[in-house]
Formats: sequence, C-alpha cells, structure tokens
Amino acid sequence: MWALRPGRRSATGAAAFPLVSSCCAGITNPFIARGTRLAAKKASRTLTGVGPLDGLLHHLLTPAFLLPQALNLGGSVLFAAALSSCDISVAAPVANGVSLAANALFDHLLGDRLSSPASGIAGILLVGFGVTLCTLARTQQA
Repeated sequence: MWALRPGRRSATGAAAFPLVSSCCAGITNPFIARGTRLAAKKASRTLTGVGPLDGLLHHLLTPAFLLPQALNLGGSVLFAAALSSCDISVAAPVANGVSLAANALFDHLLGDRLSSPASGIAGILLVGFGVTLCTLARTQQA
C-alpha cells in the first residue's frame, strides 16, 4: 500500500488512510455496544466460576460483539500504520472527527435517536468542515 512506504505525502493523500481507519472504528462502535448488551443478557450462565473471567468469555463467545470488535481493532492497526507515513497534524483530526461523525450517523441508522436530531446533523457537518480546514491548512503549508 502506498501509505506504508516511507516518504512525505500530500495532506490530502495523507488524510485518506486515516479516513478509512476512522470510518472502520466509527461504524463498528454502535455494533460493539449492541453486542455488549447481548453478551450481558447471556452472562447469567457460569462458565468458569470466576466472575470477571465469565464476563470476558461471554463477550468473546458472542459473535455480535466479537466480529465488530475485531474490525475495530483492525481499524486501530490501520491507523497506527498510517501514522508511520502521515503527518500527525492531519491524521489525528481526520481520524478523530470522522470516527465521531460515523459513530453518530450509524447510531442514528441503527435506531438510537438523539433528543435533538438537528444538533447531531450540525455536529456532523461541523466535524466535516473542521477536517476540511485542517487538511486545507496543511496543504497550503506544504
């Protein structure tokens, strides 16, 4: 992948790899929350007799938790790889902002409603605007 090769990248190109990893994290977070709720319902069975270990095993044996968690961790690995070749002043705002916006959007699509949907839409738009400003500012400096 081009992002793993050493060398300086443009701000726009550097933003692409963290963008993918943050989408992965933001999209999987609502699914992880649902899997956690499902695993908590199943936690009434005792597997080992040790409470914390039983809770961990219930989560790991629940595919609704384990699969999104694995994808989320994959996104974290992608972000760590992106930091080796990207400018952190671009990568961090892109990754954090897009992850939060994707999380809010997928929470809404999965039925978790905000008390004020307009504030959620405004937040997503402001995040997009902020990420664009950070990327453009870095492009102007390069």
